[in-house]
Amino acid sequence: MDSLSIITTDIRIAFKKKQFLVGVFLDIASAYDHVLVPVLRQKMLQLSIPEKLVRFVCNAVSNRYIIIRSQNTELSPRSIWRGLPQGSVLSPLLYNIYTYDLELVVNSFCQILQYADDVALYFSSNSIEEASSRLNSALDYLGDWLNDHGLSISVPKCSAVTFTTKYKVPRCNISYKGSLVSSCKQVKFLGLILDSKLNGVPHFNHVIKKSEKGVNVLRSLSGVRWGAHPYSQKLLYNAVVRSHFDYGTFLLDPGNKQALDKISKIQSKSLRIILGAMKSSPINALQIECVDPPCIYVDNF
Repeated sequence: MDSLSIITTDIRIAFKKKQFLVGVFLDIASAYDHVLVPVLRQKMLQLSIPEKLVRFVCNAVSNRYIIIRSQNTELSPRSIWRGLPQGSVLSPLLYNIYTYDLELVVNSFCQILQYADDVALYFSSNSIEEASSRLNSALDYLGDWLNDHGLSISVPKCSAVTFTTKYKVPRCNISYKGSLVSSCKQVKFLGLILDSKLNGVPHFNHVIKKSEKGVNVLRSLSGVRWGAHPYSQKLLYNAVVRSHFDYGTFLLDPGNKQALDKISKIQSKSLRIILGAMKSSPINALQIECVDPPCIYVDNF
């Protein structure tokens, strides 16, 4: 949420100044699998972590083996000399330590946001050419840093988006090692779909599509003379429907009114299913009965 709130705030500040904000959203190829243990050990020592603990961690992630089984055939064990264990609770923390100085490489050229292996570079300017030049320079320095740490960027999975209030969105020229980064009108960053106008329509449509599946689950568990208890239905609604409404959507306020009305209709449909109420039941009464607050966007209009 912190990273998303920072970038959405900077986009709106650029809109207020009538500037372009060009963002490059990077995908680091197999980030956890390419961590170099000797470099990780050096980073931990630089952060003044006790040497005994450093040795313990390095021994835990080193000298690991994998066994491949295929069609009842088992291959001989193979040694893994780099990478962090997938699924380990310690791996995200170790990766954050491994990349703690990444932002120092590019912060003189542009802004950077990093959450685990999701990285976003962006720069706002009155000129689209200046923003593209800044980001290209930042990508060059970032590429050198990644090479020294055994990491690489998957260019086909990267996206560049130009955020602007202008009717015609100009294309930015972003490239990495001779490969052109695809220019898109929207991008999904940390679970939130950011479009070039920041009106939230693509994200709201995505939320509506995911919420409809949860509404079908509620409907399948409800009936006039049978079905789950309303208390259990409300817990299920919070998990499979309301959670989609609450994640990051407030950052797109104010959004498109028509898309917001659709979210409000899904909320009222879900609450009617939970209570077994008629279609003519007022939404305010349903919200009070289920102790469910209204959608924040619809309430603003």
